[in-house]
Amino acid sequence: MRLARQLYPECPIEPATMIMHNVFDDLIEVRPRRYPSGSMGARLAEMLASPADAIFSLGIVESSTIHEL
Repeated sequence: MRLARQLYPECPIEPATMIMHNVFDDLIEVRPRRYPSGSMGARLAEMLASPADAIFSLGIVESSTIHEL
């Protein structure tokens, strides 16, 4: 949390999900996002309602962890 706030001091962050809002405030979504139902992309699209939002993370995610979600 401390690092996220230092790097993006103007962006609010949700501690439970690490979603940061308005990180990419100048980003324009050219094509609507379409992902297969149940895919990781679909899950992320549900969490990140705006293309300007991001998930702050630091470290390595192993593929076995992703499949457990």
